Amino acid sequence: MPVDITAHNALRLSALQTHLPAPPASPPGGAASAASITLHTTSTIPAHTFTACFELVAKNMMAMYKRSSMGWSAPAKRREMMMPAMRFLVMSIPAGEDAEEEVLGFASFMVTQEEGEEVIYCYELQLAESVRGVGHGARLMQVLEGFGKNVGLAKAMLTVFAENTGAMRFYRRAGYDIDKISPKPRVLRSGEVRDPSYYIFSKAI
Repeated sequence: MPVDITAHNALRLSALQTHLPAPPASPPGGAASAASITLHTTSTIPAHTFTACFELVAKNMMAMYKRSSMGWSAPAKRREMMMPAMRFLVMSIPAGEDAEEEVLGFASFMVTQEEGEEVIYCYELQLAESVRGVGHGARLMQVLEGFGKNVGLAKAMLTVFAENTGAMRFYRRAGYDIDKISPKPRVLRSGEVRDPSYYIFSKAI
C-alpha cells in the first residue's frame, strides 16, 4: 500500500516514535556502550544537539564536500539539515546534572520520493572518531531501516562520496549497491573517462 508522504511528514514526534524498532544492543566496551538512540524532528531537536550534529558533519565531511562537484556551504548544509521533514536519530550519552548530553553520532533521514519510488533517504551518518569501527554506525542504520520498513517503505537510499572508500565498503557490507539513478561516468572530449564524485546507493528493506 502506498505511503502518504505528505501525511507522514506532518506527523508529530509522538506518532513518529511508534514506527521506531527496538534498537540493537549497543556494542560493549567504553563509555559509548551506555549510549542511547533518540528520535528528533527539526522542531524538537535541542539547539545544542543540532549544533553538535552539524559540527560532526563539518569535521568529518567538509573537506570531501569541497573536493566534490557539490562544494561546501555551511549555511546551505544547515538549511538542508533543518528541512521540515528531516528526522534525526541521535546517539548520545545522557546528560548528568547541570550538563548537556554528549552526542557521539547521528543519522538523519527523510521519508520522500525518488523517481516515483517512496523511500527512506539517509542524508547523514556521522560518528565521532572515538566511537568508529565497533558497530555504532551499523546500529544507527538498522534503526533507520527498521523505521522505514515499519512505515511501509521497501527501499532505503543514500549518497556517498566516491573518495570515501571506507564508507562505500561499510554500505556494501550492509547490503547497499549503486542505484540505477546514480550519476554515471562521463566521457570527455579528449576520450578520458571521468568518474562521478559521488554515488547514490540503495537497498531493499
